[in-house]
Amino acid sequence: MTIQHKYDNGLTGWGSGPSPTIAYSYGTPFKVNTACGVTSLSWYRAATGTPAPLSLRLYNRDTGGLLTQAASVPDSASVGWKVYTLPAPLGLTVGTEYMVTAGFALGGGEPFKVGTSFPTLPSLFSATTNYRYYTEGSNTYPATGDTSYFYGLDVEVDTAAAGTEPPPITSGEVGAELADWLSSDSEVQTHETDGLPYLTKVVADSIQTTVENIPQATDTPWTEVLKLWKIAGALTDVEIAAWNLFTQRAPNQLTGGGFGGGTAFYSSDGRQVAQSAANAYDQTTAILAAVADLQGQLNDLTALVSSPREPLAGFPTEFDLVDSFTFTECLAWNVAADVYVLHVTTLPRGKALSDVCGINQVARVGWWAPLADTLPSERHFLDFEYNLIYSAAGRLPGILVELGDDGQATIEAYVSSP
Repeated sequence: MTIQHKYDNGLTGWGSGPSPTIAYSYGTPFKVNTACGVTSLSWYRAATGTPAPLSLRLYNRDTGGLLTQAASVPDSASVGWKVYTLPAPLGLTVGTEYMVTAGFALGGGEPFKVGTSFPTLPSLFSATTNYRYYTEGSNTYPATGDTSYFYGLDVEVDTAAAGTEPPPITSGEVGAELADWLSSDSEVQTHETDGLPYLTKVVADSIQTTVENIPQATDTPWTEVLKLWKIAGALTDVEIAAWNLFTQRAPNQLTGGGFGGGTAFYSSDGRQVAQSAANAYDQTTAILAAVADLQGQLNDLTALVSSPREPLAGFPTEFDLVDSFTFTECLAWNVAADVYVLHVTTLPRGKALSDVCGINQVARVGWWAPLADTLPSERHFLDFEYNLIYSAAGRLPGILVELGDDGQATIEAYVSSP
């Protein structure tokens, strides 16, 4: 029994590759001149702190077929050889050229030596035309070869493990590329970062949201109503919150436990408060009239902003500009206003304008929320180049805004003229 490695005569002195801006795959070709089999694959860590390979594989270079690969690439923080022992020896054919490969992500880390220092081969190995093979891509078959360098990728062969070479992995098996695509490791696959294959997480989240909004037998009657409203889109979040508050307070306030009504008609010491209720009604009527007037002004403003003209040209005289501010990505602005006008001046990375009846739309360009000092409220999406922001409930105490990466905007605060 004889056990050898291709680089038994040059085990140390490996350098660590530079930090390229693209991923690479590297290969060490080899031939055997005696019946034997492969028992392990290995790579050399030449420096600490550099990336480990994403894959460690064995190919038949004459056919290009993948014969086996490491279930997981071995590594430790120390410099030296990292060995993956095959579950079972793999037989080799004398005279056939094979190749052990490793794929590296951005940042380098591949162990190498210059071709002029290529060592004398052990007795079980025969010379190959090239010392190395390489190509772009971290999980790609290395196809370009030369003798300029050679890599610290090695195999262990054993004459006692001689046998017939197995067939290559076919598409009927989970091959390397499919396994990489299905991987939940973000360093192996880059199409999705949430641990599931492409779009699966998005679809799952959508289904979960829909299921959660379906009324259940165990729900209270009011919860069932809330869910149905959410599905139908009949009420806004503010309206749902208002109705929810009303249903919690209404029984005690209107009917109470006796014939005289609830606390809406009598104080805690027994005094009737009908006159106070009447006064409150008059005040409420006046407030509602003012809100209706403000809504009319806001409708005029909406029509103006939606017109083909410059969105801020001819702003209604019923509103006074009190402040403006230009910011990048996010803003917590404690400036009260009846209306905010937000103009996205620089689109975030990955966003683009689309035309909707002459209006520039940027879907989910950011979001805003009412802000009282450091306390935000419900969040709303921003979907246009120019955004008209207000609340039907009245003046907002401030506003919290977040855009995508590198997004810039100018915001203006307006109050209704007295």
